[in-house]
Amino acid sequence: CYNSHADYKVETEEISVDEYELSLMAHLLMGECGATYNDDEMLYLAGAVVLNRVQSEHFPNTIKEVIYQKGQYQCVTLENSGFYKEPTERCWEIAEELLIRGYDTPPNVLFQAEFVQGKGVYAKIQNMYFCYA
Repeated sequence: CYNSHADYKVETEEISVDEYELSLMAHLLMGECGATYNDDEMLYLAGAVVLNRVQSEHFPNTIKEVIYQKGQYQCVTLENSGFYKEPTERCWEIAEELLIRGYDTPPNVLFQAEFVQGKGVYAKIQNMYFCYA
């Protein structure tokens, strides 16, 4: 359901999270990080890269467009990847937290890959590099 919203109470402030974006983020975390054996920080950083890209002038302006941008996330092009499996509860929780609170990552951390790219490494978690643009 693309136009529905889920409302969540955080402290005294009501925050609305689009269920479709929540689903996309959870599926991306599942596809990119596997979600069963990786450190939570890897999932948070993978999601933060998506959110940073949405805010960047160099990438599309929506979560959907960032995730489906040609040549960016291989998991969306592979029919049997984790992206097309039901995300774990952990993926759902981290995706929700990212959409509500974000993640304290510099806005120019725009790359994630199993190799170094861009202008240096912000973090390396297991085999994944998170790099500055």
